[in-house]
Amino acid sequence: MTFPMPVLSPIHTRTPEYGYRTTVTDVSTVSGGVDRTFSGVDIGTANADRQVIVMFSARTATVATVSSVTIGGVAATPVVGIVGNAGAQIAVYRANVPSGTTADVVVRLSASSTDGTIHVYRVVPRTTGTPVDSGSAASNATTTVTATDIAVTNGGFLIVGAIDGLNPASLTPVYNGADSPTNNYGAIVNQRTRLAWSAAITETVGTNDPGASKPATNGFNLNVVAASWD
Repeated sequence: MTFPMPVLSPIHTRTPEYGYRTTVTDVSTVSGGVDRTFSGVDIGTANADRQVIVMFSARTATVATVSSVTIGGVAATPVVGIVGNAGAQIAVYRANVPSGTTADVVVRLSASSTDGTIHVYRVVPRTTGTPVDSGSAASNATTTVTATDIAVTNGGFLIVGAIDGLNPASLTPVYNGADSPTNNYGAIVNQRTRLAWSAAITETVGTNDPGASKPATNGFNLNVVAASWD
């Protein structure tokens, strides 16, 4: 006796989609322990699984840490940050924000800052925003700084940020992986150069060194953060 083979339904998978949304800068002095608010920030189309990733950088007089970040009233989770060089702070936060196309992003630092810049990314589907890997690095002695051995996976993405804590100069993405960086933002704000770049990952598995470089004529003082998702 023979039996007909069962008809199997195709397995559908949802490929994660990420996209850079916007950069917003606020050049005003805010005391330590006081909120800096970026109002009505573009976070893209609403989705129940949407993760919003915010990279924040600021010029401070002393070494400072990010105390808290909220996105659309949702408390964000820290991904990676560095308090390496005084005068140039940078950190990445993420939150599941299912509703709305714009949101207020509120950041609180532990010390006074004379400006703040956010770079915003939207990612779907994301029932969890836990990164595959993250890292940071800072140097007062070299023109190229990278976060070492950041794991990446095929179909995922990588987000990298840098801030120059000394003389303003153009910053250039640095990456030894198979995929090309997309320079989402690069500018001088209040005598501190900011850089944000990202990459869609196509290599199966890799452990690479993403970061930034600056001209040698502009001295040394560079902070870098990086995080990857699958």
